[in-house]
Amino acid sequence: MGASLDFWRKDNPEAEVSTLRGRNIFVGGRLFSLEAYREELCASARWMADKSGGMMAFLRQPDVRSKGKRGKRRRAKARPELTLKSYVLQEAEAVSREAKIGESSAAGLRVVGLQHDGIALMGIKDGEEGGMARRMGEAATRAVGYTTSVVLDRVGCDAMGTAAVN
Repeated sequence: MGASLDFWRKDNPEAEVSTLRGRNIFVGGRLFSLEAYREELCASARWMADKSGGMMAFLRQPDVRSKGKRGKRRRAKARPELTLKSYVLQEAEAVSREAKIGESSAAGLRVVGLQHDGIALMGIKDGEEGGMARRMGEAATRAVGYTTSVVLDRVGCDAMGTAAVN
């Protein structure tokens, strides 16, 4: 979304990475620049903010829910362009999730959990994962208006055949 490396390091204190500057990793056999990717994320947040004057004015207001100085300081440090981006993307995530639910229901699968844009299902038989992921990806793509892909992961729980779809 555009958060800093420091945000990630809080959860990964053992990591030896101190900067994304010049960092590259191999993904799918190709070199991927983490620095360029982070800049693209920040640029997209700035673009959304530039197009959303009224919402940005709203997000820059002091948080009236904050009773004490500490809460107001925390809000003042927040990056409203990232909050806006989160709000905008939540809508696309919901549309994608609903399309996946519809496709799963049509296939007779049972939805047992929801994530941001993913779902947890019961009833997928072994060997059907690829076809179901493809159909859900196609449904989500039609619904959101841009290409999406679905990854279906089996989670080990019991003989009920639960799978997580992202």
